[in-house]
Amino acid sequence: MPEFLKLPGVDRAMIAKVVAGYLVITGILGICGGALLFIGGAAAGLGAVIGGSAGGLGELSQAALEAAATQGTMSESEFASAQATMQAGLNELQAASQEIGGLAGISAMLICFGILSVITGPLSIIVGVGLFTRQRWSRMGTVIVAGLAAVTGIVGVVSGNGIGNILWLLLAAFVAYFFYTDPEIREYLEGKTKPAV
Repeated sequence: MPEFLKLPGVDRAMIAKVVAGYLVITGILGICGGALLFIGGAAAGLGAVIGGSAGGLGELSQAALEAAATQGTMSESEFASAQATMQAGLNELQAASQEIGGLAGISAMLICFGILSVITGPLSIIVGVGLFTRQRWSRMGTVIVAGLAAVTGIVGVVSGNGIGNILWLLLAAFVAYFFYTDPEIREYLEGKTKPAV
């Protein structure tokens, strides 16, 4: 690792406090955002279910039309006209059902990311509080939370979500690596050195 990335001369207590604040803030935002993602995914899923049931209505209407024709309540021209109108409607329903399939996939993804955020949010808050109080486990907790954030950043980069995810990935990977390898952070969190006043 290049020397400047080892942050020479920077107080490790300050680094731990900044990262702790970052973890608490991102944890709170993760819980709120996760809840919104979950609600949005559920709403999209509900829309997919309602839209999917419209296909069943089209099939029911076709069956009613055929029953009317067999009972002789329609002339051939009325049946042909109604059938053409029905077919146009069914074609629209088919196109809509393809879009609904995409909506169902988006719904599942939103729900998964919402659940992941709601789970990792409290974890980030707990680790952040652990860093503030200099708990021994908080160093590895930071490595794990930052590693999860890096994986999320990779998923965002692969899905084409832009420069924000690249920066998120780099920051999370750096924090995870730094807290894993830096002996001064280890000493500070294990209580071998006194915090700067």
